[in-house]
Amino acid sequence: MHGHVNPTLELVKELVRRGEEVIYYSTETFQKKIEAAGARCRLYADSGKRLQAGPNPGTDEIPGDSLEHRLGRVLGVISAHMEDVKIQEQDLYEEVKAEKPGYIIYDYVDAFWGKMLAKKLGVPAVASIPSFALCSQLVEIDPEGSLKYILQISPQDPILKSGTIKVKELIAFISYRISTKYNIKNFNMMNYGSSELLNIVYTSRLFQPYGEVFDETFHFIGPCIAEGQETADFPYEKLSKEPLIYISLGTNYNQRIDFYQQCMQAFKGIDRQVVLSVGSRIDIKALGHIPDNFILRSYVPQLEILKHSGLFITHGGLNSVREGIYYETPLLVFPQQGDQFAVGHQVDRLGAGICFEHPGIGSAELRKAAHQVYSDETFRQNCKKIKESFLQAGGPKRAVDEIFKLKENNFSPPKHKK
Repeated sequence: MHGHVNPTLELVKELVRRGEEVIYYSTETFQKKIEAAGARCRLYADSGKRLQAGPNPGTDEIPGDSLEHRLGRVLGVISAHMEDVKIQEQDLYEEVKAEKPGYIIYDYVDAFWGKMLAKKLGVPAVASIPSFALCSQLVEIDPEGSLKYILQISPQDPILKSGTIKVKELIAFISYRISTKYNIKNFNMMNYGSSELLNIVYTSRLFQPYGEVFDETFHFIGPCIAEGQETADFPYEKLSKEPLIYISLGTNYNQRIDFYQQCMQAFKGIDRQVVLSVGSRIDIKALGHIPDNFILRSYVPQLEILKHSGLFITHGGLNSVREGIYYETPLLVFPQQGDQFAVGHQVDRLGAGICFEHPGIGSAELRKAAHQVYSDETFRQNCKKIKESFLQAGGPKRAVDEIFKLKENNFSPPKHKK
């Protein structure tokens, strides 16, 4: 996914600049970007299938609300993921072994095969964490949040509310099931992909939920944003001088004609310009009449538009949220799936915007919330504070510094002073 690949491209550039040869496994979608960053791109054999992000929210069958249904869904997702891991590990073992890599950097969500293959080859592994980092302490600190934002199980479930089953027991059960099925020793779903000697996280410790509990193996380097590299046919000459409202639900779960129509109803005729990005899978004609103060496109050069924005209405993908904050643009977050709910919650908690976790919202409520965030300077000031933490985090240079330190120490654990 874009939110997983894009943060790594500046890291690749820095590695190459400092003399490293980089081989990057990905899909056709990202090949040109990866090669432009200086890496050799290799494509998965089944990359066409891997690009399928699944059905959009509201179009798939909704599972039951019982704990059994939700737990089954969690197990199903992880099991499907681990099946992919097994296939990739088998398919790529000889090819990667022949390269004799010095270390493997793997996406801790989408490329867990990298961790398994590194272990099999006796090669050091570095976790690349484009979303929020996880660790087992989070269950102790915030058990309800762990249920809601990680397992996506309601804390109000009768069995959980009664205390019959504890959150730790649930996580231990899921971890045990995966561990035994795939023969992975000490598997813990709360840190299965972020338990290396070096874990690179593309946000700041401030923006990371409970950032203070993560140890020295986690390096929060901030977002790696590549400015000036977007290309798109966009009518910049039509942009007004006043800060505009920018709306985008990202690249995967964006087939929400109902939501876009609510936005048009909410903001038609206001004294602000609105830029709406609807993605490539929607027939723009299906949206009906486009208000005069709207610029509507299938694709929008997001970084450039954020420079002109006073409000960003987003799905809450961490990449988009980081970019919005980087340009000090307050947010209204409407999560669609996965970690977007946790990201939206953190935006809300730190006062960088408002998160709406319920799927439906009326145009009047949307207009009121937009006015509140757009006009209250406190939201922008909070964005600025988080942005400062991003800038101080060190970026890709710090990440490569840490990689090289571990190389010099042969990837051995740091010695602690007694």
